[in-house]
Amino acid sequence: MGNSLGNFQDYWDVIEAHDLLQGGCIWEWCDLAILKALPDGSGQYLAYGGDFGDVPNDGNFCCDGLVRPDRRPNPSLYEVRKVHQNVKFIPVDVNSGRIRVINGFFFTDLRHFEIRWELRKDGEIVCGASLGSIELTAQQTCELSIPLPEDRLREPGEWVLILSLIAPSATLWAPAGHELAWDQFLIQRDP
Repeated sequence: MGNSLGNFQDYWDVIEAHDLLQGGCIWEWCDLAILKALPDGSGQYLAYGGDFGDVPNDGNFCCDGLVRPDRRPNPSLYEVRKVHQNVKFIPVDVNSGRIRVINGFFFTDLRHFEIRWELRKDGEIVCGASLGSIELTAQQTCELSIPLPEDRLREPGEWVLILSLIAPSATLWAPAGHELAWDQFLIQRDP
């Protein structure tokens, strides 16, 4: 198996499109392996199905979780974080900086959070700023206008707009600066 999140975003797109659907459940939270001594005694390794002389066994089927046996994150955990974010940024006209914000929370207004934007050219940060907070109640949408520097965007290169929703101060569940949601959009310019 090897991938506890196969097609996770695809499932979530269907779930979000239909009010009566639920699912997209996590199959494996953690890789199921334990430390075992190397045969020469020089160290240890993480052992799983078949490493104990067990036949039949599940092979690597038990190592497809969101975290490793020592609870360090696997890349799939970051996918869950992205797919499950409650706030979405949708391009309306990204070339002119128009973005729709969807507050998918059921009980949380976005006024307690800060929206930041950043413009990158060929991976390097060119500019960015805070848009401050917005009054957007649960289950509502609004449109933002990002003040993109039109003079800079005429320069050749790959231009990417990145938006983040940040907790500006510490909460009971996160430190100050914690990112709740993010997205990035390629800005298309005529050559």
